[in-house]
Amino acid sequence: MQLLRMIIAELCWRWGTALLAVLLVAAAVVSMCWADAVARGAADVTRRVQRDIGTNLVVLPPGTDTTAWLLRRQSSGALPMAAVDQLEASGLAGRLIPLVRRVVQVDGEDVLLTGVGQERAGGKRSVFARDVDESGVVIGAAVALSLDVQVGDELDLPGGPAQITDVLLPEGSIDDTAVFMPLAQAQRRLHLEGHVTEIEALECRCSPAVADPGAHVISLAETAVPGAVVIRRQAAAEARRKQRDLAEAIAAVAGPAAACAGLLLIAGMAWFNVRVRQQECGVLRALGWTRGELVVLLAGRWCCIGFDGAVIGLIVAMMLTEGAPLWWWILAAAPGAAVIASLLPAMLGASADPVEALRS
Repeated sequence: MQLLRMIIAELCWRWGTALLAVLLVAAAVVSMCWADAVARGAADVTRRVQRDIGTNLVVLPPGTDTTAWLLRRQSSGALPMAAVDQLEASGLAGRLIPLVRRVVQVDGEDVLLTGVGQERAGGKRSVFARDVDESGVVIGAAVALSLDVQVGDELDLPGGPAQITDVLLPEGSIDDTAVFMPLAQAQRRLHLEGHVTEIEALECRCSPAVADPGAHVISLAETAVPGAVVIRRQAAAEARRKQRDLAEAIAAVAGPAAACAGLLLIAGMAWFNVRVRQQECGVLRALGWTRGELVVLLAGRWCCIGFDGAVIGLIVAMMLTEGAPLWWWILAAAPGAAVIASLLPAMLGASADPVEALRS
């Protein structure tokens, strides 16, 4: 209790330096929470960028002529729906989209009839698959222009007419020439019940031990679906990897860097505090205080400062990083870190010769 009273009395007596130290700890806590918020923001940006990049794998039926597929986006064969389950079970992909694509004639124009299945293996919400429903079809901008149709009109498709529910904005891709509908409807219209003509996928992250991610994912796909033709969009895959590595680097460096900077500042201030209190340490030693008691007194001061600074820092961080999870364990960690940072200066101050300290 005597030590505690001494610590409180010393903080009140030297309230100016104590307040400065509390603000220093608070600034370090805010920096750590802000760095965590930045890292989480970078991860969110990464997810959005990767979503916009799209899928990077296409699994096609055995014997598909890749040149013909690249030209017209349709394969000559088909895969059973069980192939989707096999790919999902293999752990190959974070997202799987079963598709049926066939070039059909509508009023003398070629369009790419595309059935879109439920997105698999990636969670509850669809990210990459087109939003389509049973009420009608969604058409690309080029189809609307070439056929001079709009929302509410009907298209004479194989298997019967279908009403247009939406027209996509121009994308500059093959989807501009497509007519999208639910997978089951396209399978029925094209007599491909229980089959798909391709499976688009977003490859899962490979272990760092995998030297060639491209060869690895292609091997997994061919093992899950023997004979399948696998196309990997190398540029998209590499863009994903680089963006993900950048986000992880920010998360790994930002928080520890802010913490180390705060510890160094606290250690410097603790050293300064010990230096200006050299005579006080000498008086206490002359009055019979041991080195251990002096170390506890000096370090205890920083324990109180660390707790107060953590409380203030978390309150400020809560206002600055709205919606970000805060590190409440800092209330315990900050006092401990402050004690560790001040321990060496405290030990040096407590080890000073009382006679020399009183002379200075």
